[in-house]
Amino acid sequence: MGQIVELIRLFGLTRLVRMKRRHDRALPIVRGYCTTVSLWALFNTGVMDALAGGAAASAADLARTAGLDARILGYVLDYLDGVRVLKCDAAGRYSLTGLGEVLVREPRGVFDLACGYEPVLNELTGLLKGEKRFGRDVTRRTAAVGRGEAELGRQLPFVVLADEVKRGGFRTVLDLRCGHLEFLFTLCRVDPDVRGFGIDASPEAVEHARERLAASPFRDRVTVEHADFFDIDGLLEHRPDVDVMTAYDTFHEHLLEGTGKVETFLAHCHGKHPGVAMVVAEFCRQPHDRLRRRPTAFAEHHLWHNLTDQVLLSADEWRTVFQRAGYRIEHERVFDIVGHGYFTLR
Repeated sequence: MGQIVELIRLFGLTRLVRMKRRHDRALPIVRGYCTTVSLWALFNTGVMDALAGGAAASAADLARTAGLDARILGYVLDYLDGVRVLKCDAAGRYSLTGLGEVLVREPRGVFDLACGYEPVLNELTGLLKGEKRFGRDVTRRTAAVGRGEAELGRQLPFVVLADEVKRGGFRTVLDLRCGHLEFLFTLCRVDPDVRGFGIDASPEAVEHARERLAASPFRDRVTVEHADFFDIDGLLEHRPDVDVMTAYDTFHEHLLEGTGKVETFLAHCHGKHPGVAMVVAEFCRQPHDRLRRRPTAFAEHHLWHNLTDQVLLSADEWRTVFQRAGYRIEHERVFDIVGHGYFTLR
């Protein structure tokens, strides 16, 4: 009590209360950053996985298992105990709280995505000043982005996209950007009769996809190879059984100079391969006033994409692109709540 009285004497009660309230409003923002960075470190080193499912362990044991610096790890664990993500018992063993258990489940993909875009945010001052440019001086962590996309995709988008493929009665799927094969695996689980052919322009993604495929129960139904989907004719000549192409969040990465490149590709596919349908899942830009009224995770999502030259179109703009390319939209589902649209094109 004496300390408070002394502070009031020095600053006055009104000023002291005002300062405290302002600091209280800033703290969640700073704490969110520190907590996120701490969680990235524990996710990326396997510590959070080691604690998942109710396990409890000391900093020394966790450091020994993961090959980490026990002193630094102890500081991070103590911080997360202080903000109630972890809890430390009387024996000095750490375990997940209820909040921690939640964070290692569905939201983990968001943390992976954020980690993927962290180098861009870290250089934001340089980007603002024009001293740095994305693609030249700054890049995102593609592996972390891929992990985040796969994790979040399993939860909703891949299920909807697979349902759209199944609804169309398609049997052989050419996935134009297969990544880690998570969508084709989801599709195989949903439909036991479908076969998948995945391609990706990233050699690293294809290498990882092949490793996953070799250990999966779908290795007899799925194949994968390194290829650029813009060279579609050769791919389809070798796979005449393909009756549908799927594109999950693929085309928005090619819109920086306008929609011409994507429209030309789609028009070519429609004109030369009219018997092959297209099922497209794409982000649909949300109006700013909607995000302002309800700032969901798409506020961050739009920022990440805008800073990395990925152009997001509205659902209406996507419809226009497809129609200009000659496609008829046979079926569509647009979920504003998740900012995603699904279109079956013929």
